[in-house]
Amino acid sequence: MTTIYFALIGLFFALIFAIAWKGMTLIMADPLRHRLDRLQTRHEAQADKAGGRLTRLLIGLARYTADKGNHTIQARLNYAGWRAPTALALFYGCKTILLFLFPLFLLPPMLIKLHQVDSHALLWMLIAATAGFYLPNFVLSHTVGKRQRDIFNSIPNTIELVTISVEAGLGLDAAIMRVAKSMQGQDSALRQEFEILLTELNAAITRESALRNLVARTGVEELQTLTTLLIQADRFGISVGESLRAYTAMLHVRRQQRAEEEAAKIAVKLLFPLVLSIFPVLIMVLIGPGGIQIYRILLPTLAGQS
Repeated sequence: MTTIYFALIGLFFALIFAIAWKGMTLIMADPLRHRLDRLQTRHEAQADKAGGRLTRLLIGLARYTADKGNHTIQARLNYAGWRAPTALALFYGCKTILLFLFPLFLLPPMLIKLHQVDSHALLWMLIAATAGFYLPNFVLSHTVGKRQRDIFNSIPNTIELVTISVEAGLGLDAAIMRVAKSMQGQDSALRQEFEILLTELNAAITRESALRNLVARTGVEELQTLTTLLIQADRFGISVGESLRAYTAMLHVRRQQRAEEEAAKIAVKLLFPLVLSIFPVLIMVLIGPGGIQIYRILLPTLAGQS
């Protein structure tokens, strides 16, 4: 019964985690893609109405957990690519609903097993509520890290293309536009950011402001360095092509260093699985037969002599 009980709890947690993950991904979808999908069929339009009701519900629940003075969450939502006007309210709405949903799903198995809610059940429900409240933060952190890694891995090759275009005689804006067009069809976060950058440049925003907005949207340190480099080159009349060439070489070295750093961490990460999983089994296989023989032969002999 205990095994079935814990299996039910694990199943409930896995189900809620999958629903929350998929729900946040769907809710924070790109508005333009959302509108295009909505125009396809009447069935999708009806589904969109249901999603609109869900969105309004989450926005209504957000006021119970929202911290209006905290701009860190808004910045991290931008880093994750969730930039809808209602993204912050939806985030706090998810935190509110999961705060009550996790204990609610945990309650039926406890009532079936214990037939009442005691102190241990309340403790487990409190743990479930805490896990539900912080689950959106975990999803957000995972999405931010994944997107920033995607951008970092795309920067060297992309900047090399920009450098080649600039050295071929194109201006910086035209080079970025050409590279962005060549990246069409790729599901790349950097391509999306370049398209937004070009939109801002076409809207008569200065290059310096557009580049700083690029950094504010992504939070990637390498783009901060690139922005500073391009702004200084523009102010002091330094060759953009030479600056980009030196910056690209530095990026390749940094990416190699980061890969070596991750490779060096493998030994430490493998330590715990080895100690907790492999070594006990290995010791059992090596010492187990000898221990059985000692138990069968040596111990009865010693007991008989005594």
